Amino acid sequence: SARSGNEIDMVHASVLDPTLNGSGKQVLSLTAGIDYIHDMQVMPDGKIFAVGALNDRFGLMRFNADMTLDTSFGTDGMTISDFGAGTHARSFAFDSAGRIFVVGGNRIACYSADGVIDATFGTNGNVVIDHVGQAYAVAIQADGKVDIVGRDDLEFLITRLNTSNGGGANNWSYEAGSRPDINHNGDYGRAVFTLDDGDIVIAGRGYGSGDQFG
Repeated sequence: SARSGNEIDMVHASVLDPTLNGSGKQVLSLTAGIDYIHDMQVMPDGKIFAVGALNDRFGLMRFNADMTLDTSFGTDGMTISDFGAGTHARSFAFDSAGRIFVVGGNRIACYSADGVIDATFGTNGNVVIDHVGQAYAVAIQADGKVDIVGRDDLEFLITRLNTSNGGGANNWSYEAGSRPDINHNGDYGRAVFTLDDGDIVIAGRGYGSGDQFG
């Protein structure tokens, strides 16, 4: 996906598929402001879930297979959380109950499967993580803990939300975070995966004499 002005281009990967809108791409003007998709996933039922920016705000979207908005999700297919202009949703993960955990900026928010923010999570549905500069990716462990990667200032960062404070399933705290020095200033994590054995795999960028894969 890509943004052109205030519009989102939806393009099938690799080879354009003419079954999508006759040309393999579709331009969507969702709001009057900046609209952007940062992450997306095809669901088992064929619908497409995406997060990014809607009117330059934290946004979630769900589309039918033909890229029309799924009006059963959020409001007319979209959910906008106003965490401030320029704070966009960057990535998401589903937990075993179907809830959607979405990260962006220095916060994580939780939504029901139909796009309604879960007010029982954190404060009014979101948790601000002070030591995170920008969260780029999220994954959920088998024990329900939530791993978040991104950056703190200019350093690679991984942090974890947990429920070990005894406050119950919705009383979330966060661990201080780990800052592995992958290279020098300019490192950041962009993807995180949890494996069946509990190990965590992280990918990102290490900056030295130039951009390097981490």
